[in-house]
Amino acid sequence: MGSYRNFLLTIGDGGIGPPSYGLAKLGEVAREMQPEQQVSWSKLPKVQEPFPFTKRWIWENDEISDEGTNEDLEKGSIYIGNDGCGMYWHLVVTGLDRGIPWMICGEGIQPVCPTRDFLQWYEVGLTAKTPFIATNQRWRKSGKNACFRALSLPHTCGSADDGSTKLGKHCPVSFR
Repeated sequence: MGSYRNFLLTIGDGGIGPPSYGLAKLGEVAREMQPEQQVSWSKLPKVQEPFPFTKRWIWENDEISDEGTNEDLEKGSIYIGNDGCGMYWHLVVTGLDRGIPWMICGEGIQPVCPTRDFLQWYEVGLTAKTPFIATNQRWRKSGKNACFRALSLPHTCGSADDGSTKLGKHCPVSFR
């Protein structure tokens, strides 16, 4: 969380990406969010409660999380931007993953992989030769949701069951 605070104090509030549509200003929400989501993510009624998740969760595959429910997604994080198609980036501000960016989309949630703090994620996103969103164009053209495809790849990093932090060839969201 300290790196985001330092970013706000020394560099600025919002700006060019990552994410693909730019870094949101503090308190800003995505225009394409549902009205109830916009209210929730702008007022942040549960931001002081700990973010309960530490590993990815794909609810579209009927997975059940032992860490929390959909209602818990609003706890302990703030919206920082989006990659389009309902792929929203959030920064965890309370809980075990404090300071780590997470993607929340209609199909599931995923911490940045490999695990990075906000500033590391932002710097890699600015310098990446192949940003995450570009790698998903073939899935978009095939009619598959890019976020679901990325979340459902074989998982070999950060939140793997064995706790490893190695970046494997199938590590989703590997460029951010």
